[in-house]
Amino acid sequence: MRLLAVVLNILLAPALLIASDPAALLTDYRAAREAAPDPSRVVTCEKLELRRPAATITLNSGKLAFLPPMAGRTYGAIFQGQGTFRFAAATPSERAETRRRSHKSEELEDTFTELLLLFSDATEAEVLKQGKAAAGSTDGFGSTLKSAREVFREQLHFNAEANVLRYLTRPASAYCLALVKTKQFGYLLYEFAPADMEEVSLLRVRSGDSSEIWNSFPLTDLGSNAGITALPKTVVDSKQIDVDTVIAGNASLAATAVTTFEAKLSGDQLLHINLAPPLRVKEVKDQAGVALGFIQESEKRDGSLWVIAPAPLEAGKTYQWTFTYAGKDVIQKAGEGNFYVGARSSWFPRPATAGESFNDRAIFHTKFRIPKNFSLVGTGKEVRRAIEGKEEVTEWDSQRPATVAGFNYGKFSTKSMEANGFQVSVYANSGLGDELAELRILLESSPAIAAQIGISPGALNTTGMSAKAAAEALQSLNLYTRLFGALPDKFLRVTQQPDGFFGQSWPGLLFLPYTSFLDGTARNQLKLDRGGMRSFLEEVGPHEIAHQWWGHAVVWNDYRDQWLSEGFADYSSALYIQATKGMKPFMQYLKHQQEHILVPVGTAISPNDAGPLSLGYRLGGTDCPGAGQLIYTKGAYVLHMIRMFLHDYNTGSDARFLNLMREFVTAYSDKPASTADFAALVSKHAGEDMSYFFNQWVYSSAVPKVKGQYSVTQEEGKAVLVVDPQISGVPAGFRLDLPVALKLKSGTRVGRLRMVAPGAQLKAALPEVPESVEFNPTLELLGEVDLKKK
Repeated sequence: MRLLAVVLNILLAPALLIASDPAALLTDYRAAREAAPDPSRVVTCEKLELRRPAATITLNSGKLAFLPPMAGRTYGAIFQGQGTFRFAAATPSERAETRRRSHKSEELEDTFTELLLLFSDATEAEVLKQGKAAAGSTDGFGSTLKSAREVFREQLHFNAEANVLRYLTRPASAYCLALVKTKQFGYLLYEFAPADMEEVSLLRVRSGDSSEIWNSFPLTDLGSNAGITALPKTVVDSKQIDVDTVIAGNASLAATAVTTFEAKLSGDQLLHINLAPPLRVKEVKDQAGVALGFIQESEKRDGSLWVIAPAPLEAGKTYQWTFTYAGKDVIQKAGEGNFYVGARSSWFPRPATAGESFNDRAIFHTKFRIPKNFSLVGTGKEVRRAIEGKEEVTEWDSQRPATVAGFNYGKFSTKSMEANGFQVSVYANSGLGDELAELRILLESSPAIAAQIGISPGALNTTGMSAKAAAEALQSLNLYTRLFGALPDKFLRVTQQPDGFFGQSWPGLLFLPYTSFLDGTARNQLKLDRGGMRSFLEEVGPHEIAHQWWGHAVVWNDYRDQWLSEGFADYSSALYIQATKGMKPFMQYLKHQQEHILVPVGTAISPNDAGPLSLGYRLGGTDCPGAGQLIYTKGAYVLHMIRMFLHDYNTGSDARFLNLMREFVTAYSDKPASTADFAALVSKHAGEDMSYFFNQWVYSSAVPKVKGQYSVTQEEGKAVLVVDPQISGVPAGFRLDLPVALKLKSGTRVGRLRMVAPGAQLKAALPEVPESVEFNPTLELLGEVDLKKK
């Protein structure tokens, strides 16, 4: 009840509306960026305690000085002295993360000597209730404040002042941020942000630009807070984005973008806009042509874009803002006619959202002017292409709300193919990128090295495989349409990019690594046709094409659900392998996935040991940098287990699985999909409640080891399979449905044995004594199965 009272006190802080004078807000913001502690408001602290959701900050002894007001309110304080920081996450998985990250216990406690508080809640009143502000020395506070600002600006690239100003100008927003310099862990950043999808978070700041999210969860996970209504998350809804772009000969980009959005909430006046920091804004105007104030610090520091509306937004009202901006580093030269296009989801301005930005779909109209000796390939329908003087002009239309718009740029050789209503165009760079060009120079200048490697300089080109790439893309589109259902667009543009080990998929547009455009001979000579690199090159194209379904048609709700995109695309590439190359390569794919999930790399823990799939990219850390890849590997394997659970072994039919996937596409093509949404559909098509499955494989990281013995005996004249399993590595009650293949005179039959940890003897009647028994023949179960014949 005490925690409930604390949270109610925070959430029911006074709802103050700040005067909507943008110039005054900008002036206050600029002052706050350089403000020094106020020597007239210094508090001597003794056991002063601040309680926030999941955190307790105790100022045992020392001095606290408030910062001067911003937007008419006290928003910050700096502390020096002796303090204690305590943090207790809410759920078992989050508490396990605390233990994993701290290498200590599930509840964190550490002492500290420095603290910066930024807030829009009742922190000031709570401090003054426990201590008295008076004139005092602020000597030494300046260096503490400077160090804290450097953490935000130089390391985290986070504009802390703009962020708290947003809450100060938003009604009834109880925000609290604490940057704590602890004894054991250095800087820890605690944040209670009521506008975020997950309001409570704890982050550790490491050296350089690196940081780790230790914990993040919604307020509702704190059981004592049941009944508290969280703040609405959707502030605006983007409707249409029109971008008129000029790319100069030096690859600099200049654009004018008109962003139309509808306010879903009333009260916000300072909006965070997603735009890459290298793109510097010249001006922002509203629909009446009135210039709007904006904040954009140095691109090397906390250069995010914030725009101040003339007045608080009104729910239901549509706004149209025009942005004029330019920058040099979004498009980078990477060789002869090769360019790397960066900032692919932030080269245009779009209001930031609390959740996944792809869920804020909009209609995109894009226009480009480029030097006519280059080519540009965009997303959406190409509605115009013309030469005007020294420029080529193209225009593109998404035709319907889309997740994102983008483009690739360079000198391309083009190959197009059509089949079954699809058109695929492949754009390969006619010149060499920097990496291949450097290798060619080496080979040309050193014939001995060329002979030793076994490759001639002339073999290094990326245009010879265009026809093959187009044919394989058509194969993938036809297969996925048959498996998952048709999509509205019948075109796909496959483009080469100068990155050799990375692919990406935008609506109707693929960015594939240049290594995938090399022919088989060059791959062999460069040793790219073996091991993990061979698998990557075989899978990257089908994987990225599958994102047209999983990532653009169906968008994941937030990072905890991203396996619904990456895992599904990865498994789709496996289905492509099965369809085009047969079962043996498909089974090899599954074995490789098991290794990537369960086998430690070096001295690190295994990716699966890092935590449950539901933690998504957060799993990556110093103890296992590759754990964030579980959304690909384990995400794919979970989908394989679902497929095989729905598989009819008697007929070999995948009908139930395919019906599930088609319904998933149909039901969620225009709204975000969560793991819970998918689980409900799986239960529907399985004909039983499958929540146990998702609890075991998505929300937990336990993996079973099944060992023991089996025999085939005769009981009352009938053959009986007897299995004595010992199941370890999972909690009691963990359910397994283990496939068993029996080789009979009439052919091979497959059934399932339901086991529950820790295991008990099972018996199954058989039609005859089998010639052989094989457990887990399709690798349906992720884990170790070692049942030996008695």
